[in-house]
Amino acid sequence: MKNKLTRNYLIGSAITHLIIILIALFATHSNKKINKQFLVFGAHSKRQSLALFKSHKDFTQTDWYAKRLSQESKARKTRIERKNKIKNNKKKLLQEKTRTKASTNNLNKKNNTSFKEEIKKEKKLPKKQKLAEKIIEQKQEPAKKIEPEVISQKIEQPKDIESENIEQEQQLLQDQPDDEMQINLLGEDDQEIIKYQESIQKEVSRLWHPPIGVPKGSECIVRFYIDNSGNVEKYEIMQKSNILIYDLSITQVAKKFKFEESLWGKNFSIHFRQ
Repeated sequence: MKNKLTRNYLIGSAITHLIIILIALFATHSNKKINKQFLVFGAHSKRQSLALFKSHKDFTQTDWYAKRLSQESKARKTRIERKNKIKNNKKKLLQEKTRTKASTNNLNKKNNTSFKEEIKKEKKLPKKQKLAEKIIEQKQEPAKKIEPEVISQKIEQPKDIESENIEQEQQLLQDQPDDEMQINLLGEDDQEIIKYQESIQKEVSRLWHPPIGVPKGSECIVRFYIDNSGNVEKYEIMQKSNILIYDLSITQVAKKFKFEESLWGKNFSIHFRQ
């Protein structure tokens, strides 16, 4: 009886252990992928510092922001609309200028043709009539020559709209924020994303130091796959910046990152932007 009880106990315990292991494996696999993308700015960026976590020592080096595709598309749409408006204004300017030139040319042609017609009429007069006119002019006192008045019509030219458009464009650029795609995570309700942001900021600012002299707006997107101990199992360059020094500064450090426990077994992408 005792042997049967021990066997049953061992079999039951083994089955329960297997069930627990399977549940743990399924749970980790289901929560591996983070459906968020993280945006990071380089230490030498010309952009003003908007550090999220001032408690960290290296907050002046790198500013981190989560990147949402919906807000990116809206920002791009607004920029494209503004550019299209400026282009349309320039086209209207050119059309108005061509119209004014055509109208002035037509007026000049009309004046020239009328003056030429008068000269032709004078030439066509008969010789006898000309002689009689000369005799009458000799008898009479010399009259003052009446010069033909040239009709000058003032054409109001349109104001220089190009200068106004340039001023409007400058005002739009001044009013436009530095980066419309940045998101301040302090106002978010999702506490998990804030934890991920803090841990990524601490680790990346510890190792990554972008080179000086890289042009503003350079961006390299890298996807990281983290193992169950916090090390980088592998990484993939999703988008290169086409600047070799900038990409090398990221790839040289990518394998050295070691993230906190909240990111173990996860995979996510980081936007390294200067």
